[in-house]
Amino acid sequence: MKISFFISQLRSGGAERMIVNLANSFSYRSEVCVYTVDESASFYPLNDEVKHTKIGKKFSGSIERLNFLYSIYHLYKLLNKNKPDVLVSFIDLNNIVSIIVAKLLKIPVIISERSNPEYFQSNHLLNFMIKMLYKRADLLVLQTKGVRGSFLRLNIKLPETTVLPNFLNEDFYREVDFTKKKKIILLVGRFRAEKNHIQFLKALLLSKTAGWTIKIIGDGEKYGECIEFIKQHGLSDKVILEGKKPNVIDYYDEASIFVLPSLFEGFPNVLIEAMSRGCVCLASDCNYGPNEIIQHGHNGFLFEVNNIENLSELMNMTINLSENNKQSIMNEAIECAKKYRFNQISSLWFNAISAKARKNR
Repeated sequence: MKISFFISQLRSGGAERMIVNLANSFSYRSEVCVYTVDESASFYPLNDEVKHTKIGKKFSGSIERLNFLYSIYHLYKLLNKNKPDVLVSFIDLNNIVSIIVAKLLKIPVIISERSNPEYFQSNHLLNFMIKMLYKRADLLVLQTKGVRGSFLRLNIKLPETTVLPNFLNEDFYREVDFTKKKKIILLVGRFRAEKNHIQFLKALLLSKTAGWTIKIIGDGEKYGECIEFIKQHGLSDKVILEGKKPNVIDYYDEASIFVLPSLFEGFPNVLIEAMSRGCVCLASDCNYGPNEIIQHGHNGFLFEVNNIENLSELMNMTINLSENNKQSIMNEAIECAKKYRFNQISSLWFNAISAKARKNR
């Protein structure tokens, strides 16, 4: 079977990592090619068997939007030559390009939406194209049940849908050494508005975290704003911005507490990662994902979105948990994370892809 993937780029990020993981997994039994617009190399290691083809951009400045048509034209040429059995695409605009090309070439197309469509309503042209074209896909893969409800509330007709959460690599399931845990509170995520780092830092000012270190991994457009906030509020000795890291397991292993303060999520992969490594996790009860993963007080804790007092109280409470209660929550978190093992989720993906590819034979 020949499988083609399409995404804008393979820089650091949840969707990018997912495609690389799937491509690597499938390359042992299928011919796999990943097409990207961006010409950068993959941030995550790709197997030698996976072909990475870069389309590139031709237009810039006031006519930059013409790159949308440029991508359609070149993806059409490449797929017409390669003739894959199925095309798999991640994220809205890439999905639109893929549906157009796949329908022209009569190739089955599977699209995956990785975020909450209710938070991107300002782009009227994109929303119009989603309404017109998403229903033409052969399968829409979502990460949570909640996201499907968002599409329905927006009166967007959908094709066949299935829910397939992200998976974790087997590295995350090695035995946890709890003796490595330190007084560290960890955040992992790009410095973007929806990740809500500033609200976390505001909650930190209200918290009793003497003797604790806060580490934040990631980069992005809000990085400078966070640095400025840290300097202005005297947090430089407590908060360490670690930058972007390709492998964060060692950070999870030393952290006792993990915080996800997001305004919204598609699927919080970092939350599952932290749970698998025995962190006590505090996550905002945002749309979507955290409340489908965390049972409050059992395997982690949920706090109200944007409520810095609520988050501060939870941090203080978690810091003061008895060792028995803390260990119980850590153990339950590890058990919960086992549902997202690599073999289980990747098999579901491969079965879904195979089913659609067979229709084309």
